[in-house]
Amino acid sequence: MILQGHVPPGSSLSVSGRAVPTGPDGLFMEWWPLKPGVNTLTLTARQGSRVTGSRTLRVTRAAAPILPARPTRILPGSVTPAQPVEFWDVTGDTPAERRVPVSVQGSAGARASVRLGSALPTPMREGPPGTYRADLTVPAAPQVSTPLTVSLTGPDGRTVTATAPGRVTVQSGAARSGTQRPGQVPGPGLNASSTVLTTLTGQSLLYPRTDMTFTVVGRQEGDLRVRLSGGQSALITATQLDLGTPGSAPSPGPAEPSAWNPTACTRPIWHPCPTPAPPPCLA
Repeated sequence: MILQGHVPPGSSLSVSGRAVPTGPDGLFMEWWPLKPGVNTLTLTARQGSRVTGSRTLRVTRAAAPILPARPTRILPGSVTPAQPVEFWDVTGDTPAERRVPVSVQGSAGARASVRLGSALPTPMREGPPGTYRADLTVPAAPQVSTPLTVSLTGPDGRTVTATAPGRVTVQSGAARSGTQRPGQVPGPGLNASSTVLTTLTGQSLLYPRTDMTFTVVGRQEGDLRVRLSGGQSALITATQLDLGTPGSAPSPGPAEPSAWNPTACTRPIWHPCPTPAPPPCLA
C-alpha cells in the first residue's frame, strides 16, 4: 500500500522502527508491503532525539483461501481479469505492453493453463499454493471481446475450466485523447496518492496536473493505459480522464525530463517519481 502524509518540517520519521525519507516541508510517501492478516504500523516523528508525535495504524490484508487438492475445483469468482482488457493502438505496442496478467485460485498442486479464444494454451505457474498466474502475450491481430479460459487438471485427474469476466479486444488506430478532469488535483503542492500514474508493474511514476492531455491506447481493468513522450506506457485510473473519440489522440510532443527535479514542479507539466518515490514537492 502507499503510506503518505506529513510531519512537522525538519522532523525525521520511522515506521515500525524503519526510517522513512521526508521532504523539507515534512511530506512523505512510501510503498509499504503488507503481510496477510493484521499489520500494525507505528509511525513516530522526532525532532532530534525528542519524540514529537506518534500514531499506530492497523491494516488488514485478507488472505486467499486454500482449497483442498481433491476434488479439483476453481474458486468461484477468482478468475482475472475481472473487467475488459482493450488495446486501441496495438501496432504501437511492444510485446511487453501486450501482456495480460491472468490469475485464478483453485485446488493446490494442479496443472493450470490459460487460452485466449482458440489459441494454444499458455502454462500458468503456481505460488502461493492454490494460486495460479500467467502473463499472456496477446497477438497483434484484431479481435473483439475474445474470452480468456483457464483450465486446472488436478492430482485426481479431473479437469475443470472457468472463463474470466474480462474479455480481450484488440484494435489498431483507435487511440484517443484523455484529459485530466477538473477537481482531481487537490491544489498547488498537493499530490493525492489516488491520482498517481504507475508503470505497468505498479511502481509510482508521475503526478498529473489539471487539464493535462494524454494519448490513451488501451484499458486494463479499472485503469486506462496511456503512452507518454518517448513511448513509455503508464496506467491511470479511468475515472480521472475525460476520453475523446477513437482516433482523437494528440500528436506526440517533446520528451519530458527522465529524472525527478524539484524545480520542475514550478512548471505545468508532470514530474516523474523514482522508486522509492520522493515526497511531493511544492508548486
